[in-house]
Amino acid sequence: MTIEELGQLSDGRTVQRIRLEAQGARLDVLDLGAAVDAWVPAGSSTSVVIGFDGDVSERWERRALYAGVVAGRYISRIRDARFELDGTVHALAANENGHTLHGGPDGFDARTWTVDDVGDDHVTLSLVSPDGDQGFPGTVVATATYRLSADSVELELTATTDAPTVVALGAHPYLEVGADPVLTVPAQEWVPVDEESVALPGSRPVAGSGFDARTGLAVGPGTDIDHSYLVDGTGPRLVARLTGGDGTLEIHSDQVALQVYTGGELGGVALETQRESDGPNRPGAESALRPGATFTSSTTWRFERSP
Repeated sequence: MTIEELGQLSDGRTVQRIRLEAQGARLDVLDLGAAVDAWVPAGSSTSVVIGFDGDVSERWERRALYAGVVAGRYISRIRDARFELDGTVHALAANENGHTLHGGPDGFDARTWTVDDVGDDHVTLSLVSPDGDQGFPGTVVATATYRLSADSVELELTATTDAPTVVALGAHPYLEVGADPVLTVPAQEWVPVDEESVALPGSRPVAGSGFDARTGLAVGPGTDIDHSYLVDGTGPRLVARLTGGDGTLEIHSDQVALQVYTGGELGGVALETQRESDGPNRPGAESALRPGATFTSSTTWRFERSP
């Protein structure tokens, strides 16, 4: 394990890289956005996660890509930058067509997280988000813990609050598994979106939609997907499998939804395990966090190289 200063941002902040090395694998985590900048499983020579190779200037200039970051307070979009909770309407900071994307213009992805605990195979970072941050009520304390093994990375996210609020932390990795990638998602339903990619009410069957990934969906260059799947089952389970020329990546998570985004400038496929997009405005969706409760999210990425 090493901690290295990579450089300064235009606002004077210094960015640190925490490099974990365990069982022949390597994971680079930044304190900026609690972002994964590289993950090289044991026996591999290339990173499964697309990053910026430690170039903090480029990362900051292209932060709208959200590469590898932990997004919050609420990952994905909140319609019209507003929500109602317990009879009170909260106006949020908008950063995409009048909506709030990934927590707002100064979301958790743009913050410097504190390194609380680190070892050869793990690191825990934390962030305090004050009451009113980007319009969200309550002071929220968030943590992100990465654990590295030979072929996998486990990410545990938590959040607590001192007042009723909404929270949905989630990672935003762009994943690369080689040529001709095919995505499999065990989901019977997907969430339709409007022309601004904001979730519409309800869900629809994947059958006949063009987004049916139950038996494999090509997600290579030229595909254009920015949709959320409601993954079958509950609790920790397989939510996605991405197979390409270099090997197979499996994602296991306890989250209800998987956002799939292709066509980004970095290439690869963004696979985001999360609560429902626009959850605060969707009847029946779980989005609230109250004092005394803890938001938790557990996701594991596991990679197997091609023979």
